[in-house]
Amino acid sequence: MKRVTILLALVVLLGACKKKNDDNDNVSTGPSSILKTGSWRLSASTSVIENPAPVGNQTVDLYAMAPACETDNTFKYNNDNSITVDEGPTKCSASDPQTETGGTWTLSNNDTKFDLSYQGTNLSGDVVTINNSTFVLKYVTYFGGVKSTTTSIYVRP
Repeated sequence: MKRVTILLALVVLLGACKKKNDDNDNVSTGPSSILKTGSWRLSASTSVIENPAPVGNQTVDLYAMAPACETDNTFKYNNDNSITVDEGPTKCSASDPQTETGGTWTLSNNDTKFDLSYQGTNLSGDVVTINNSTFVLKYVTYFGGVKSTTTSIYVRP
């Protein structure tokens, strides 16, 4: 069970965040434009793990489990559909680069689906909300045959 929770935490923290734009009130209203303007930081993430009986469903606060050196990271969704991750003020390892760009992201299906591929992690989820201050993503993962539905909330840093 601990491995499932750790895997989910890693997937969430590699999910979607973006750099801050000081002029957020003037951001274009299209979801793709909003996502690409500024940065995002994870502010909450909860996963419902559908364990078989007799254990049953378990709700896990993934954000609370993550170390501060990961929760202060920001994610920027670039115009070329790459992702830039900024380690934030607290690095997990002093040797880590402050920023790293790579991976890909896309919005599809009338901006209701979000797909991300970054450093070996692939994620596909449903967009619940994208506006100038909040990006909410809901996605399903399976680990060892156990289904988990995660809702992650990102905000402007």
